[in-house]
Amino acid sequence: MINIIQILFSNVIAEAEGGKGSPISFTLILILIIAILVTVLLIRDKKIREKVKGVFQLIGKKIKNSRINSKIEKEEKGLVELIVNLGSNGYENSLFPDNTEEIIDKIKKEKAIVGKFESAIDNTEAKIEKLKSEHEIFTSLKRSEVEMEYKVKEPAAIKHKEGSRILSDLKKESDENEKKIIKIGKGIDKAEAELERLSKDGLLDPEEREGRKEREEKSLIELKQELSDRTIKEASMPGKLSIIEKEENGLRSELDVIEKKIEIQETELKEAEKEHENKIAELVKEKGHFAAEKAKSNIILKAVYEDLGKIFDKERPDNKDLSVIYIDIDRARERIKNLRSQLQ
Repeated sequence: MINIIQILFSNVIAEAEGGKGSPISFTLILILIIAILVTVLLIRDKKIREKVKGVFQLIGKKIKNSRINSKIEKEEKGLVELIVNLGSNGYENSLFPDNTEEIIDKIKKEKAIVGKFESAIDNTEAKIEKLKSEHEIFTSLKRSEVEMEYKVKEPAAIKHKEGSRILSDLKKESDENEKKIIKIGKGIDKAEAELERLSKDGLLDPEEREGRKEREEKSLIELKQELSDRTIKEASMPGKLSIIEKEENGLRSELDVIEKKIEIQETELKEAEKEHENKIAELVKEKGHFAAEKAKSNIILKAVYEDLGKIFDKERPDNKDLSVIYIDIDRARERIKNLRSQLQ
């Protein structure tokens, strides 16, 4: 049982020291340990209780040391930053201790490189802003042109639609008129045939025959008049259709020109947008390259400042700005010393 507890504790210790264990698994293990501990404590075996107590003391020490080491690591990182800051401030105050010429030259060199890349970044950002401004003006003007063409298109489309409707109605009327002419022609043939039959029918009452002849003759006159009217009307249809078709074709051509112009303008807008995005992407990439190179030089510069800072820390030249940093460095070292004294 003690072996099981030790295995579980070893897992807890590993998690506490590594800092990467799952919080849930850590909690479950602790609960399991407590449950086992309670069970063991119920046993009146002093040796077992002492072993369990020793395991708990061990893990307590490990966890405590892990937390203290974490604090020490944080303080040491802060101390490095203070020393870098000391070197930077000393350089800016033109405090150059003896035998630091090489370090000073390195700082000047890296600062010049950083400055060069900062200038390149600023220039690239200026180019990006200029491109954005120019593109915004261009797209604004182009969209205004497109909007104007749409405003021109709207009444032209309405006129074309109306012209197409008139042409369609006229063709429909012409078709119906032709059908009526054929129907009227058949009606005339039927009326004439009926009149001829009545004139030969000797069995009919003369009065009845005259009445029927009168009605048929009247109907025949009306049919012939309608046929004449429709024939005259139909005769004028080709001319009317020709005029309306010509007008409709003109409206269609006018609309096609407007739509083509809109299509060209919208294509130009899309191409300009794509070209703009590509240029911006290239400049952003270029800026990223400059920023990466600047970051590399800053890392080197930081290391050189640290070297210079160590010299200032050792020699402690009298300076108002540096004195504040000296105090912070001493306090950081004292905190580290106190933390290390707490390790078991």
